[in-house]
Amino acid sequence: MSRQLYLDSLARALAEARAGSADALNRLFQDTRGYLMSIVARKEQEVRRFRLDPEDLVQDTLLKASCSIGSFRGETPQELLGWLGATCRHVITDTVRRAMSQMRFPAREVQDNGVGTGPDLLEELPAAATTPEDLLARHEELATLLQAVAQLPALLREVVWLRFVEDLSHAEIGRYLGRSENAVPKLCRRALVLLHRL
Repeated sequence: MSRQLYLDSLARALAEARAGSADALNRLFQDTRGYLMSIVARKEQEVRRFRLDPEDLVQDTLLKASCSIGSFRGETPQELLGWLGATCRHVITDTVRRAMSQMRFPAREVQDNGVGTGPDLLEELPAAATTPEDLLARHEELATLLQAVAQLPALLREVVWLRFVEDLSHAEIGRYLGRSENAVPKLCRRALVLLHRL
């Protein structure tokens, strides 16, 4: 289908949906799924990093749009696509924020001076827990660690995630957070000291 035919089809469905046709609204949303998937694809880094399902993001976008279609004031298919695109980007941003606020972080071993040098705590835990008691003990240790990380300020949680889970370099973390490369080790140490105190 050519772009003009696509836009004409959207214009007809939009007019019918505005006249109250639920079928036209469904058709309109079905016809814009591909466009919304392309917007999600442009956010591939966030989608992969937070293990988001692109189909869920599109479905959430369409659900939000269907609930607020009455607020859409545009007249043209292009305006509709712009509105749906903005809605999709908001859904992605909100979903990423929710995921970040609920993140669980493994952390590194912390020495008495608060500087992490050892292996990941997960690697320290028994690799082959053979009894239910071993599994329970490992689960409790991990739960304690995750609760401690969850208490860190948002910036430090992000630093812990990027450094010890994503395994990014200080330079990469600095670029991602808009901080200098020299500031990142200080933030890591601060996070680890706080974890040690918790």
